[in-house]
Amino acid sequence: MLESRIFLPGEAAMKSCSAGLILIFCSLAWAQSPPSVIHLDRTWLFKPDSAGSGLEEQWFSRNIDLTGWVSIQTGRRWEDQGYPDLNGAAWFRKEIEVPESWKGSPIWLVLGGVNDEYDLFCNGSRVNSFGEPPKKSVASDLTVAELSPFLHPGEKNLLVLRVIDWSGSGGIQRDPCFLTIEPQCLPPLPKIACQLKYPEKQLQVECDLTSLGRDFLSGDRHPLHARFELDLRTPADPVQAQEIDVQPGSRYLTTVFKMPAASEHFCQVRVSIPAGLNSQWNYANSQDVHWNPCPTWDKYPHLKIRNNFVTDLSDIDVPPGQITAGTFPNPRSGWVCFSITAENSSIPAPDSFSVLVDSESQALIFRANPNQPVLEAMRMLPEGNHSLEIESKNQLHLNIRTIPELAYTYYPSSSHLKPQGPYDWKYLERYILPQANTLVTTGGAPPEELESWHKEGRQWLANAGLPGLGASAPQADAVCRTWLETPVLFDPPVSGIIVDEFMDASPRHYQAWKDAWKCLVDHPNWGSKVFYAFSGDIYHLGDPESREFCRALLARGDRFAVEKYFPEEPSLEIAQNWLVSGLQTTLLDWKNLFPGFEKHLVYCLGNLTAPPESLNTNPGVDLKVYMDMQMHFLATDPAFWGLFGLMQYTASYADEEIQRYAFRLFRHYCIEGSTERMNQDPYHLTHLINPDFEQGLNGWEVQASSPSDIHSASMEGFSWLQGRYPRTSQGDHFALIHSGSSGQIRLSQKVLNLKPGRPYSLKFITADLDHLDRPHETALSFDLEDVQLQPGLSFKALYPSCYSHTLGDYNREHPAYFTCHRIVFYPERETSNLKFSPIAQENGRDDPPSGRIALNFVEIQPFEKP
Repeated sequence: MLESRIFLPGEAAMKSCSAGLILIFCSLAWAQSPPSVIHLDRTWLFKPDSAGSGLEEQWFSRNIDLTGWVSIQTGRRWEDQGYPDLNGAAWFRKEIEVPESWKGSPIWLVLGGVNDEYDLFCNGSRVNSFGEPPKKSVASDLTVAELSPFLHPGEKNLLVLRVIDWSGSGGIQRDPCFLTIEPQCLPPLPKIACQLKYPEKQLQVECDLTSLGRDFLSGDRHPLHARFELDLRTPADPVQAQEIDVQPGSRYLTTVFKMPAASEHFCQVRVSIPAGLNSQWNYANSQDVHWNPCPTWDKYPHLKIRNNFVTDLSDIDVPPGQITAGTFPNPRSGWVCFSITAENSSIPAPDSFSVLVDSESQALIFRANPNQPVLEAMRMLPEGNHSLEIESKNQLHLNIRTIPELAYTYYPSSSHLKPQGPYDWKYLERYILPQANTLVTTGGAPPEELESWHKEGRQWLANAGLPGLGASAPQADAVCRTWLETPVLFDPPVSGIIVDEFMDASPRHYQAWKDAWKCLVDHPNWGSKVFYAFSGDIYHLGDPESREFCRALLARGDRFAVEKYFPEEPSLEIAQNWLVSGLQTTLLDWKNLFPGFEKHLVYCLGNLTAPPESLNTNPGVDLKVYMDMQMHFLATDPAFWGLFGLMQYTASYADEEIQRYAFRLFRHYCIEGSTERMNQDPYHLTHLINPDFEQGLNGWEVQASSPSDIHSASMEGFSWLQGRYPRTSQGDHFALIHSGSSGQIRLSQKVLNLKPGRPYSLKFITADLDHLDRPHETALSFDLEDVQLQPGLSFKALYPSCYSHTLGDYNREHPAYFTCHRIVFYPERETSNLKFSPIAQENGRDDPPSGRIALNFVEIQPFEKP
């Protein structure tokens, strides 16, 4: 649980209260006479600033012309109040009366969430600024500003906010919104994020100071320092303390505490920062931390743990010609894998044995392991002891182990790159189904496929949308009706619904969605089905409605599929840090608010690996290595002990090679229980220099009659149209090849560090810059020396830009077009020569001639064979 703690300088904590108690305390303080809390009425004056002239015209001043200012409410988006298309700057102003009795007291303004950044003015003076573009919005963050030097108690005072909305929702959109002189009413700030570095035996603590404002952190008003404390809560271990100076302008503070090597501790981290130079009050926060370097099953300490996902439950030798009875424990409600092997290492005949669990009439249905002579079955089983009855004609061995939920989305679907073929049942049978136990369908799966998968004991989930997302708060009954109409939801093989997706939205939205969820699960046909919420880390929204939504789902046993999509990072260190902050730290936050959350959590990893939307953003990085890093971290770091499941999202945006690889990772870590990395290749690809032309043509050899025939160029947003996700400037540079020039044109580079006999892929993306909105392939050829090409695994695919990647005139109805190339080859030597040349226009073709061909994302990396 997170707590707010108020400290006197140099003393221990005097008072503490949870977020809920803060609200109660502040309500009582408001009822006092005179009050110590002033709730600022929802109605403020409002004016958009589309011309950006408000600062120059001093709209923050008292004596201005209020023509054009209208009333608007706080606690709601301005999109819901008549400004659906407003992005950029807008102003809020309000006159307030402050009691004269407040004179001499510190006075704070607390706001619950301003989307996305804002400047605060009081009585014509600038007070503070909050949020830092382009990434650090305060839309869901409580912010605090001390107004004591600017307010005049006993008089009317003017508060003004200049709010800047980067995109989407805008406004003073979240409660609370109040003034107070009570330190106990301050929210727990600054934010704390803990990283459990088990291999180094360290606890790293990071503070995010954004909520205190840029001006407060500038150091212009007074020097800042922070006090960090670690309390192991054991008599033998004193409280560890560290004092750190805050550098002017710093938004993050980080420190490290040494932890005991192998013992379990329930400890607490505390942070405090003085609220002012002479203030007796501190901004303060604390976080409980469970340090558990060697997790075990409490009720079953004898079980052999392979990794976080896989624990051996039983190994049984089955003699031929008789019935073997036995039992095995399941230490948690979740998936169990049954593996059958024959004595002579041959594949057992499915009709030569039967396995019954808990005296069920239907024997387990087994599926072949694609790599070994093993048959496997998977079942969802409740926690506790289970019985077995095994009959076999031959000597067999049965291994039983825990595995996580392993989900595939969506079926049926096909790649946006048509030559990669449909991801049909035949494809799934070969590459996906042996490594999965859950399939998510949007509808359209044939009944026989639904039934056969269900008979295996594996599960289907029906996918549904989320009414109201990105719009005004919906009506709960309308949302429920939409969900009840989801295709195949009430077919017997379907185990539940997964709703896409719960993200940043108002308290009214979450109240409506919670009521709709209650309506759905109370439906007489719902029975034991399970509700899954696709979501971001919505715990950070902080309002009671969104958190009550989470509590309600968890109390019923429903689940969250929390999305974690990691684009390639420029360095290995940055990539590792993102995994810690994006996977481990956020899970710790979830668990602090909702103990046991991991038992309901399916981490949804990004399988967006091909155009028109791809996390494969850097051709100098091996995405498959980064994916392996993610899986290894989840499988081996003790922070993820008890995680319910994993999911890959989504097949239609997945490169077929990398999709096969992703489910090989599932098998390696989640079924076999390995703790060793599956992929030993380096993070950085070393075959080409400057493969994305970020350094112009450095590393490339140019053959042309004129410098204008081949040169480097750039276009802001080019990579966004191309499909790199999230938006990045990586890929905005390219080589520009003029195909209509006279003479021979060639762009080439020596390829290094190849291993003869190992398969590789060459990928590159091209576009006709003169006809970017025309659906035709670009006329560019390539040549690789001393290699054996694999035409059956190679392709060239024309594709339109993603519907959501809008830029200028390019949108869903008017896309840009690109050509994606993949060439698979076996090198004959450790080096090769790669050459690009334009192709002359063929006579009689209707396509417009390619004038300027843009080339980038030239990637050579090891290839995963089918």
